[in-house]
Amino acid sequence: MRGLDDWSMIRSGMTLAPFSQDLNRFLLILKKPAAKSYKVAWGSESKTYSSTELARGVNLAQDFPVNPFWPAFRKVDEAVATKQAYETKQIKQLFRSQEARTNMEALVAKSEEERASLVAKIREAFTPVTHTIRIEPL
Repeated sequence: MRGLDDWSMIRSGMTLAPFSQDLNRFLLILKKPAAKSYKVAWGSESKTYSSTELARGVNLAQDFPVNPFWPAFRKVDEAVATKQAYETKQIKQLFRSQEARTNMEALVAKSEEERASLVAKIREAFTPVTHTIRIEPL
C-alpha cells in the first residue's frame, strides 16, 4: 500500500512531464479582485496569492498536493494495488501450480471469483468528496 512518502515520489515524477498543465486544467479564477492578495484555504492547507495570480487563474490541484480529494484517491489507489497484487499472484503462482495442471478450469473459476470481489472493492472505493474553498482578502 502506498503511504504519503510514495505519494511524494509520484508528485516528484509529475514534475518530469506536464501532467498538471495538461490534465489538471481547472483553474480557480477570481474576477475583479479588490484586495492586493488573498488567502485561499482548501481543506486543512492554505496559500497566499496575489490578486494578479488569482485573476490569471491558479491550479489548485498543482498547488495543494494534499487536498480534500487525497484520502479518496488514496482509497481507490490502494484498492487497485490490492487487485493488481492478486492478479500477479494469480498469473505467477496459481495458474502455474499443481492444481492448475490438474484442473485449470476450476482454478480459474475460483480465482476469478476472488478477483471479482476485489474489483467490487474498487467500485466501492469511489465516493463523493465534499469540500470547501475559502477565499479571504488580506
